[in-house]
Amino acid sequence: MVSIMFIRLLKLSDEVRRKPDVSSLEFVVHASAPCPAPVKQTMIDWRGPVTHEYCGSTETSPVTFCTADDWLAHRGTVGRALPGVEVMVIDATGWPPSAVRDR
Repeated sequence: MVSIMFIRLLKLSDEVRRKPDVSSLEFVVHASAPCPAPVKQTMIDWRGPVTHEYCGSTETSPVTFCTADDWLAHRGTVGRALPGVEVMVIDATGWPPSAVRDR
């Protein structure tokens, strides 16, 4: 799913959201665009800790993964790097310098 789907689901009335039996729902994955923290928190509050996230698929393939429990413990995280992936955060100036980036 993508975060806009969560936003649309959360705009439904409580009556409509309670109508279908989704008690067997065990795993939801979202990606694509950042999910606002209040939206993700509300989804977890509503459906329980079944909403997980991965990042990076547009650029290459999934590079990080975050379970609902990880997110609850570290609100706003995009998770940990997947096996075989090295992640480096740089700012708009390209910091760290290329000598570090090119290693």
